Amino acid sequence: MKRIVLVATTLALGMSIAAAESPIAARQALMKKNGDAAKLGTQFMKGEAPFDLAKAKAIFATLRRAWRSDLSLAIARICAGHTSATRTFPPSHRRAC
Repeated sequence: MKRIVLVATTLALGMSIAAAESPIAARQALMKKNGDAAKLGTQFMKGEAPFDLAKAKAIFATLRRAWRSDLSLAIARICAGHTSATRTFPPSHRRAC
């Protein structure tokens, strides 16, 4: 269990360093993390992996962090004028461009 957490943390750190290079790489890293979390959740539901509450909480934490990171990336793109998309942001994420 500790080894899995250590490997996942190391991979996440490596992806975040690579993601600092470009917004596209940042989104790809987020999608990769989401995919890994969703795969584990699917394995829990199908009975292919034994349910572990700590891992389940980690799945939701991963998805929550990815959502917040993706939201901040979107805000940055809209404020920079790189997109014509308009979004309604939650009050906790509103900021002046």
